[in-house]
Amino acid sequence: MARRSGSLLVVAAAAALIVISACSAPGAGVNVASTSRQQDPVTNGAAATTTGPAPSTTTTAPSAPRRTIAWEPCDGTASTDCGTVAVPLDYREAQGPTITLVLERHRATSRRHRIGSLLVNPGGPGVSGTSLATDATSTFSQAIVDSFDIVGWDPRGVGGSRGITCLSEDETRRLFALDPTPDTPAEDTALRDAARQLATTCGAKYPDLLAHVSTRDTARDMDQIRQALGEETISYFGFSYGSELGATWATMFPRTVRAMVLDGALDPNQSADESAREQAVGLERGLTNALTDCAKDAGCAFHHRGDPFTAFDKLLADLDAAPLVVPGEPIAVNQGVAYYAIASELYSDESWPELMQALATAEGGNGKGLLTLYNDYTGLGTEANVAIDCADATEPAQTPAEAASAAAELVKLAPRLGRLFSHRYGCTDWPTPLQPALRLDAKGAPPSLVIATTGDPITPIEATTALARDLDKARLVTVSGFAHTGYGLATDCVDRMVDDYLITQFDPVTDVDCTR
Repeated sequence: MARRSGSLLVVAAAAALIVISACSAPGAGVNVASTSRQQDPVTNGAAATTTGPAPSTTTTAPSAPRRTIAWEPCDGTASTDCGTVAVPLDYREAQGPTITLVLERHRATSRRHRIGSLLVNPGGPGVSGTSLATDATSTFSQAIVDSFDIVGWDPRGVGGSRGITCLSEDETRRLFALDPTPDTPAEDTALRDAARQLATTCGAKYPDLLAHVSTRDTARDMDQIRQALGEETISYFGFSYGSELGATWATMFPRTVRAMVLDGALDPNQSADESAREQAVGLERGLTNALTDCAKDAGCAFHHRGDPFTAFDKLLADLDAAPLVVPGEPIAVNQGVAYYAIASELYSDESWPELMQALATAEGGNGKGLLTLYNDYTGLGTEANVAIDCADATEPAQTPAEAASAAAELVKLAPRLGRLFSHRYGCTDWPTPLQPALRLDAKGAPPSLVIATTGDPITPIEATTALARDLDKARLVTVSGFAHTGYGLATDCVDRMVDDYLITQFDPVTDVDCTR
């Protein structure tokens, strides 16, 4: 199996539009304005207070008509089908307008051993899910590919499922290149103005869609896809933010779950402040590991006689004071661009050498390496990411005073990267109401597997462990490594456990330590 890269990270940039988000290439679903999920008004108890017409949040919405998927062979492939399915745009109006979702299915390679369908999600939010079906043979073990139809889909608001793109590519990159760690009132105002600009533009372009792209809406779509596939129960494998999506689905539709694997997760039951602290520490830990590795290697491009830490601090301060202009490029390499580039290369230790080379090149006055990393990263569904995070929001966005207070605390916990998580203005003016909170517990679902990687900087092991504690009958599988997500990390213990569990519904009964 090829190692998957894990998750889309959208740091606090553009106006602190988002803090960090989990996904598939470079994930992890921290909801900007918040991830505190208490109780759903119908499925789990008392409702949180909201204003305005709230999106549909319960499983008792009117029943939607049974859907069908129109499958046809994908171009140039013999084992993969492409299809579409129409689902309600607003689940409170099951007979009303629909949204068409794009799907892809890699058919099980062994008819004799076929078990059923395995729904898959690579993370994000904002990342296309069809890629996991396209790349099924390199992402999943042969045993899984033999046994399951691998079914991926673009969630609503993403890719081919009416993907949200509010600005031009250059406009988006300029927006996210704003300084995410403001030092002056003017810089802070620029962040809030940018968030307002994006909210206004998206609201005008998608007036009917933005309130209906939440994780809970996508969980309902999963149940519609299950029904259209003709399966009473179905299996699921979610990476990074896909873990939050899976936990949401299993909480809302527990009796439809056959088996569920969640790999690399933030704890969606935490408050926004708790998640910000945990992710700041995780990313700081990842940077420290990368710089420590460089310090031990005289051949590292950013070695600096064994002290890359001091050089790193100076470089970031220099970029804040005097951004590097790259000829022919519309944006300069400032501190915000550098932070994005750095974060994008912390998903796996395999990317550390490229990061160190880009830092060394920037130190020499050439920002092209960092800008290339930034451009590659911010093209991965950033606006859809913001839209989904804001549709999920259950807490008000920060005020400037709250942001300043958070910055001081976060810098103590994570001196180099902590402030990235402090100015969370992204949903302040977003044209959707706050969600009633839903505590994710998957009660009534069968035992699930939750995979935590010891050196995961994007979804830190502490967060994944917390999610495993939150979910009823979840079994935690721990794996060693400096990478985001653990399946396919050249660790037979984890891969065998996942394969056996998905194929036989084997319950390990207790947590499993694969670090030895």
